[in-house]
Amino acid sequence: MMGEEADYLESQCDGGAERDMRELEQRAYYDGLNKKEARYRDNKRSEIGTTIRCANCGGRILKKSYQTQFCSNSGKGNCKDTYWNNVSDRRRDRSHRFSH
Repeated sequence: MMGEEADYLESQCDGGAERDMRELEQRAYYDGLNKKEARYRDNKRSEIGTTIRCANCGGRILKKSYQTQFCSNSGKGNCKDTYWNNVSDRRRDRSHRFSH
């Protein structure tokens, strides 16, 4: 009886560790999204001609017009689409469904 109980408790602990790891990964993911959204807001307030950071990847770029936010906006895996596919709930659900 003691062996079975120990096995049961051990199996419960393993599931808890996996759940904790998923929770940490999810928290890190959403922390990253918060940083990206903060960069986006900062970029909106920045003046044309200043150096800003890409709202998605954080790379340095020159703000050439009032709408400059990203270092790339065309081609596969560009920063503009990657950003919006992650910060928008509707697009995130849709993009994750197609990518997995």
